Amino acid sequence: MKKVIKKWVEKRLQPYRRQLEGVDPSLPERSLQPIPVAVIGGGLAGLVTASILAERNFRVTIFEKNPYVGGKLGAWEKELSNLGKTWIDHGFHAFFYRYYNLRAFLEKIDVLKNLVPLPEYLIHGRQIHLSFQDVETTPVLNLLAMRKKGIFQLKDILLHPRLLELMELLKYSPVHTFEKYDTTSFLQFSDRLGIPKPMQRMFISFTRAFFADPDRMSTAELMKSFHFFYLSHDFGIQYDYLKGDCYHLLIEPALQYLEKHHTRVLTNQDIQRVEKDSGGYIVQGQRFPYVVLAADAPAVRRLVSKTQFLRTEDPEWQEQLMGLKEAQGYAIYKIWIDRQLREEYPPFFIVDRERVLDACAQFHLIDSNEAAWSREHTGGVFELHCYAVPKELYGDEQGLKEAFLTELIQVFPELKGGRIRAESFHMNNNFTAYYTGLYKARPSFSEKLKDFLIAGDWVKLPIPAMLMEAAASSGVLAANRILQKEGLRQEPVWTVPLEGILS
Repeated sequence: MKKVIKKWVEKRLQPYRRQLEGVDPSLPERSLQPIPVAVIGGGLAGLVTASILAERNFRVTIFEKNPYVGGKLGAWEKELSNLGKTWIDHGFHAFFYRYYNLRAFLEKIDVLKNLVPLPEYLIHGRQIHLSFQDVETTPVLNLLAMRKKGIFQLKDILLHPRLLELMELLKYSPVHTFEKYDTTSFLQFSDRLGIPKPMQRMFISFTRAFFADPDRMSTAELMKSFHFFYLSHDFGIQYDYLKGDCYHLLIEPALQYLEKHHTRVLTNQDIQRVEKDSGGYIVQGQRFPYVVLAADAPAVRRLVSKTQFLRTEDPEWQEQLMGLKEAQGYAIYKIWIDRQLREEYPPFFIVDRERVLDACAQFHLIDSNEAAWSREHTGGVFELHCYAVPKELYGDEQGLKEAFLTELIQVFPELKGGRIRAESFHMNNNFTAYYTGLYKARPSFSEKLKDFLIAGDWVKLPIPAMLMEAAASSGVLAANRILQKEGLRQEPVWTVPLEGILS
């Protein structure tokens, strides 16, 4: 039976890696004359866009508001008491194997060599220890394998036939799924179906990975994420991670690549508005025939509210851009402590959150510098993540730190009494919201403005990519719009199957 299901799945879904549209090889690759382009935002979407255009003889200028480049992948040096200068990231990042467009960019800038595979995808807490290490990776079979993990039992479905509605996960459609489920929160969906507690915990770990509590997360967005991450390929849930800090292993190689292709990268550039006249677009007093707006959702909303030409040329699109919402705040608390976990856990794992602790990264197992500190002090370097900060704690650094440590010690009592020798904390709310009811008005490219493009994980895409892959894919699509207008060969856009196996 297993072989029959596997053959049927492969027939329905393969190839798992697909090209969205064909590329005309007869078109020229490079522009004969250098063409200026402004990219507003030096995050992942902006870097991908710039890398493609710079290769094709466009003269790209990146305007970044922060003193560092990389956006949510950015890293900066920080002076810490008892530790000195160290590199701080926005947090641990997972590079999944179905991030086809992102991995094409990483290959181009020679960064794939800096990735190593996570040995085990784990959800751990006081009441759950769920490993995906040995779970079947073929779609459908990976769902059936959940029964052996105790996520559900056959009697659950027999006694609660409403659970059959979970088959909608296999029917994902960018039209049907969002028409039916976008206005329903996952909490409402879960309560209506009576989803068993272990399965509910697994799903909630997914909702928080998108920076939303289950009462806010769109069920349609959750179904899209499950399709993209779990049900449209045979990679399973495993992924790679950087074996050190983001700056030296990713951002620095990206900047070196851009410099090689004559890209200007300007930091500390807080763009307040873009103006337009008969000669093109004006950014920071410089004129460009093309602009790519690749900032995060809150920055985009602020900028377009002051951009006058949008009100007359495409007011409906401007309204969509101004309607972008940021997700709940997230917080990262990194501690250098003179204790280690008693048992062996992977370098990164999901925590079955009780109040704030969503995930934990053991950087003494990731970064050689942190490993050296660990050996010297017989301790550990832990990065604690909260992906959806409770409303009452947002802005309360001390309260969040205390909540992090309380929950960490509840899950790992062996850390109680440990001395924290150094710490770093930051909180932000610049991730994109995937809340109920937002999908319909989510902006895609303007059909009226062919030379004013957008890129970011907040863009409505023709493919089911999410998070870093959404950012990278939007960057390729934005660059392609410019290449198309200039009569040049476009870049291939890769995707998982666009719909579920039963759609």
